[in-house]
Amino acid sequence: MYPVAVRRLVFAGLLIPLLFSITPAFGQAPPARLKAATAELLKKDAESLPSSAGVMFVGGSAAAQWDLRHYFPQYRTVNRGLDGALISDLTLYAEQLIVPLKPSTIIFFGGDRDVAAGIKPVAIVAEFGKFATKIHQTLPKTQIVVLSVRPVAARAESLALVQTTNEKLKAFIEQDKQVRFVDLNDLLVNPDGKPAADLQTADLKNLTKDGYDLISQVVRIAIKGAEERYWRGYNPPKGQ
Repeated sequence: MYPVAVRRLVFAGLLIPLLFSITPAFGQAPPARLKAATAELLKKDAESLPSSAGVMFVGGSAAAQWDLRHYFPQYRTVNRGLDGALISDLTLYAEQLIVPLKPSTIIFFGGDRDVAAGIKPVAIVAEFGKFATKIHQTLPKTQIVVLSVRPVAARAESLALVQTTNEKLKAFIEQDKQVRFVDLNDLLVNPDGKPAADLQTADLKNLTKDGYDLISQVVRIAIKGAEERYWRGYNPPKGQ
């Protein structure tokens, strides 16, 4: 239905340079501002542990609000999005919320909060490097699909920084077969290059159902490519 978007699906690899060391706070609790959200996820895990070896979505509010069962019913999915999370937060809580479930594929959808916080593109890429290094070292068979940092209509003045961040992030993701980059932003901007307000909520900060409808078609293709490596996390039709 969206051939242009599908043609723009960008796949590349990632080699994490050794200069990006593991976050010093490895194993520590997440920042206090995310304490309640993290505790809620851990409580749910204690009550009913999510499926392991599935497709895990990690990121900020855009990941947290994604209705995974609706858009990806053929996969075992786990949502580890946290509203307001920076990439450094995602690295910090990985030991508690990501590693124990051993996801086969991680869909990484974050970075827009980092841009809003005034973090420079080079520093955002460095933070992602730390996240990827942790995943590679603790979950060496897990593949990461990185979705482009999304443009936010409420922060239209930051669009140039979003574009620069995505360019640097894509350039950084070039050698490692365990990571892929998927560019969604042509779907989320108008012909004039500004964020499409009609795909965002009234506060112009989050995606609407139309927005998720649009990007899920492309992400579904990316997940299929990642999971076909060994069919982990995928519930194939009978006889397949």
